[in-house]
Amino acid sequence: MYSIRRIGTADNAKHDVNFSIDRPRGYDCYLLLFVKTKAVFYLDGVENICKPNTLILYNIGTSHRYKAFGGEYVNEWLQFDSDELPPIPLDELIYVGNVVDISGYFRLIYDAFYRRNYRVCALLLRAVFAEISAVCGRPAYRSQYSSELIELRKALYDHPERKWSIRSMSEQLHVSEPYLQELYKGAFGVTCGADVINARIEFAKTLIEETDLNITEISGQCGYESIIHFSRQFKKMTGVSPSAYRKRYR
Repeated sequence: MYSIRRIGTADNAKHDVNFSIDRPRGYDCYLLLFVKTKAVFYLDGVENICKPNTLILYNIGTSHRYKAFGGEYVNEWLQFDSDELPPIPLDELIYVGNVVDISGYFRLIYDAFYRRNYRVCALLLRAVFAEISAVCGRPAYRSQYSSELIELRKALYDHPERKWSIRSMSEQLHVSEPYLQELYKGAFGVTCGADVINARIEFAKTLIEETDLNITEISGQCGYESIIHFSRQFKKMTGVSPSAYRKRYR
């Protein structure tokens, strides 16, 4: 589960040309930065000049060293804890450009955080990580179907309870089923079928952690018609049954 400590948007994170950060020991939590201006980052002692709309997810304890580059420095940032490894590269600059609306996600998370709706915060953070993972440098991702693939995966993670199938997904992109599977695996590093299961189990974990719904209700809300099938897939993905998983968090 993701648990946000602090968050700042571009409205309250603007700095002049002299801005500089040097934290040799980093934080005792994860730090997600979305840099909206040109900046300099030092990673493993190497100077890197990043373009606007670049992000980096610092691991726990990793040194933070970065500064403005020739003008104003603006970023959005988020400190969070997690008992699971985030699904994007750590300590690495990732240029996302305008493909993913990171600022839009930050505004939504910021609003939910200050309304104390922490379950929504966790869901939004999972959603943004799912989209970021699509732009982490996979060659097959850069195709004429890039935007459509992102929208398809976003819809999957927003509504895992739907009756997703290879046929219905391929029809959305107007491509053959074999070609969809090739595009999807190249873009996200996972097959369509496996990602449907991932989306459902991630949603189930959130419902188990954050609600008092019983396991049968959770199974139905995640798109499963059989609680036995749900329980088997959940245990295969997490190593424990849904009930045991709930006890761990209670």
